Amino acid sequence: MATIPLSFYLFQPAARDHGLAAMLQKHLARDKRAMVMVDDAPSAKKIDDILWDYSQDEFLPHDIIHHDETDRTQPVLIMPLDSIASNGEEKVGFKNHNQASAIFFMPNQSGDITTILKTEPQLNHGIEQWLFLFSQHDNHHESIMAKIFAMVSNDAKNFTLTQWQQTAKGGWQAQSQNQAQTSGQ
Repeated sequence: MATIPLSFYLFQPAARDHGLAAMLQKHLARDKRAMVMVDDAPSAKKIDDILWDYSQDEFLPHDIIHHDETDRTQPVLIMPLDSIASNGEEKVGFKNHNQASAIFFMPNQSGDITTILKTEPQLNHGIEQWLFLFSQHDNHHESIMAKIFAMVSNDAKNFTLTQWQQTAKGGWQAQSQNQAQTSGQ
């Protein structure tokens, strides 16, 4: 199994949402597709609005995943985690709908992405990178990172873990990096 990079980005306060748009613009320029995962429908709408207004010169093609009305061919799909099926409820389901090569995860609370990483192996098909975007003033990013580190160390998968911190000038500095390899490989 190929190593999947898990990158954690700690943005300066108030820079995360527009930082996502800039990262998506660069990703699309490389002819790649992306999925943006957020906690809930209001968060999805907020990201939708930001992507519509991001640039007057260039449109970032995207859509929010709803039931059957979503154009799943869009290069960027926004998926609210509360739309994913759980406990047998009829919801959208969790698939790599647009064959995204990167997943951008933007939790506002202590969203538990580890459940998805563990229970949805088909999602990782074609995924080259997971990016977790936090604001430096978020208190929950450390608990989410700890859950992911624990999952990676207990799971039979290979991941590269990197934490990046945005500098005051807007650049990025690596804070830590390690190769998490578990037994059985």
